[in-house]
Amino acid sequence: MPRTRLAIYKTCGASGDGSLMYEPSAGDSVTDTCEVIAAIASETAESVTACFNGIELCANPGVSPQSIVEFYTNECERLYRIYLAVTDAEQMRSSLGGPTFSPRSCSGDM
Repeated sequence: MPRTRLAIYKTCGASGDGSLMYEPSAGDSVTDTCEVIAAIASETAESVTACFNGIELCANPGVSPQSIVEFYTNECERLYRIYLAVTDAEQMRSSLGGPTFSPRSCSGDM
């Protein structure tokens, strides 16, 4: 784990459930992030979440970093398959003169 400063906070109020959140920094790898959240979860006996490239990662106490990395890899592959399906459908609609898809982020901002 190359980091010396950790960005960890506890969520609270209406927007959070009281779990620990870890905020990776630019340059952190998914492997490093998973190692950090798994270690924090084991040390604190609490669930720890982190958002990495738009994918929410969750570590419960005792979970292995490798299983979190595997989840991340599978989720990336699943989202990529969806992207390809949407792209193919858009190309078909466009060739038929139909309306096209306009991507938006979860918050509605682009």
